[in-house]
Amino acid sequence: MFAFRADTATRVAAGGHHVDGVVQASVDKVQPHPTVMRILNDAGVARYPARDIEEGLRRDRILMCGHLTTAPAALV
Repeated sequence: MFAFRADTATRVAAGGHHVDGVVQASVDKVQPHPTVMRILNDAGVARYPARDIEEGLRRDRILMCGHLTTAPAALV
């Protein structure tokens, strides 16, 4: 799961069962899974290179189709 909020990367004192490496960071400071990258691009909050997304999806054997129902600007 990902949540983006901070303007600068911050180590978060959280953890638990099978949870480690929790960091709060701005969306442009991390490289999440390609599915998350595509969703963030579609929402208009990130600009990950399409090539990186497609390579990651292909590597993980994932077929992902987008179905935008509104313009990204309307989601703000």
